[in-house]
Amino acid sequence: MLNKLVYTDKNTGSVSVVYPVDPEKIRESIRRERAKEVLQPAVEKVVEYEIKADEDGNEFRQEIVVQEYQPVVYNTDPVTDEDVIARYISDSIPEGIDSYREVESEDIPASREFRNAWVDVDETTKVNVCCCKAKEVALGELRRKRNKELDKSDRILMSLLDREENEKLAELRIKRQKLRDSTEKLKALETTGLFDDEEMLQKIRDEREQELDITV
Repeated sequence: MLNKLVYTDKNTGSVSVVYPVDPEKIRESIRRERAKEVLQPAVEKVVEYEIKADEDGNEFRQEIVVQEYQPVVYNTDPVTDEDVIARYISDSIPEGIDSYREVESEDIPASREFRNAWVDVDETTKVNVCCCKAKEVALGELRRKRNKELDKSDRILMSLLDREENEKLAELRIKRQKLRDSTEKLKALETTGLFDDEEMLQKIRDEREQELDITV
């Protein structure tokens, strides 16, 4: 009864996917809330009058207030499927999001490899992979891997300087420059306007997964 929902984050431009929960849990939650909703409270009613006289013989009417039991009436309206769907949507879509769509499992990329590159750019229900965003994701991963190797090379460099191993120092400096340049081919890939382009995504993968070796 409940489908997956997708909406676009206004800050990142990336798609968020909402996976459905058990509709019966939502139904029970609504039912519990309604069970606390008072439709008619208990009331007091004046049900009798009695004529009495004061010390001077003047008669007056005295009201006798009796607490007549009238049970509190709670909301027992049935929880419909429409109620469940409306609650699911209101709980799932953040405030300020103007639009969302229902999608099927086949509309979502099978791999989460470029999860942060998912976007919603066409009229179909399919979630797209933005090659520009995929490149940025891959660049971040490659830079972290490169920087780890550069940090390692700093320690090697200091050791070689202490031992004055000039030949290995020259070799290390060449490798360090290659490390610094290791992102250049990936940055040079032209990804503007490309979505779900498997050929380009494979090029991005190849550059991201290049071997970085600082051994001397």
